[in-house]
Amino acid sequence: MEEMDGVSKEGPSKAVLRAVEAVQANIDTVVESMMEAYRAHIPSYAAATNDLLVDVRAGAQAVVLVGMSRLRREETPEGLEAALAALGRRRAGQGIPLPDVLLAFQVGAHRFWQFIVELAPESPEERLEVLYDVTRTMLELLETAVASVSAGYQETAEEIVADEEHDFQALIEVLAGVREADEQLAERARRRGVELAALRWCVAVDVGEQEVGALVRSLRRALPEAIVGRVGGAVVSYLPGEEAPDLDGIQGAGLAPAVDPEAGARRARAAARVAAHLRRPLVRYEDVVPLAAVLDGPDDERHAFVDAWLGRVLADSRGEELLRSLSEFYASGLSLAAAARNLYVHRHTLEYRLNRIEALLDADPKAQPTRLFLELALALRD
Repeated sequence: MEEMDGVSKEGPSKAVLRAVEAVQANIDTVVESMMEAYRAHIPSYAAATNDLLVDVRAGAQAVVLVGMSRLRREETPEGLEAALAALGRRRAGQGIPLPDVLLAFQVGAHRFWQFIVELAPESPEERLEVLYDVTRTMLELLETAVASVSAGYQETAEEIVADEEHDFQALIEVLAGVREADEQLAERARRRGVELAALRWCVAVDVGEQEVGALVRSLRRALPEAIVGRVGGAVVSYLPGEEAPDLDGIQGAGLAPAVDPEAGARRARAAARVAAHLRRPLVRYEDVVPLAAVLDGPDDERHAFVDAWLGRVLADSRGEELLRSLSEFYASGLSLAAAARNLYVHRHTLEYRLNRIEALLDADPKAQPTRLFLELALALRD
């Protein structure tokens, strides 16, 4: 790469100069050939607007001119790396994926090389000399282009992501009622393609020990149509759809309707707290309204709830043993065999204990909503 910063001490051969002159005479043909290759091999360029293609053509021609300048052993144009970085920033702003931008340089270099092969002299020595010089020059330019374009692209991409994150976070905070709506709300929604009136559901997950960024990314992967942000100790998302969303793969999620966005966030977060206590992957607010109220209430109300559901069992002479058995039964997914194995007791012993609990409560601990209330009482007691 040292030669990129200056002029080689040796001048170009006559064969190389003739090849450069031939390219110069046919530069429009060379550039059009590169454009055809872009459209054939790069989807984002094939679907590009006319304005973008004009910009791409100008960039392709500039790179060809720089390549010819290097083959003539002329000084590298001042500011080449800055110009390439600016091109990277421009492509990021135009929404072209970075791999496509870099692929364009490779495709263009290959097409340019093919053109040189057609123009190279027939003499083996001169042909080898031309192809060697062109290959070396293209590799040098590609190395510079990849580094400079990538740096410029990443700089703008990070700014775009930061702006996008700021907009989404602001939308989430306004919807959840923790920020006053301002005149920018509608513009933020429009800019990010969010139809506020179409949002129907709110999903919340308590952050707990999880890394916030990882949790946000997992929600976005699971709910690509959702807007996601943080509200207090939870990650909250809003999304459209008449049917409740599929939340497979998300753990400890609370789900609530969001026709009233502020109430939806409050209820989804309450359901998420129940899900965390019960170690459930998903809890719908309407299924656990009393439990959510208990979790949000004062300590004495939680103690009263635990006593109401577990007090009669604890009053039994073997109450602690009964509750350990019930807790393991729930943790084993209501599998008698698995729970008995984990408790190191016979299956019939566990059945006896569960029957004893049912008699004390006068309710089946396997049936809803009794099971839900008992699970929460056990979690609160722990």
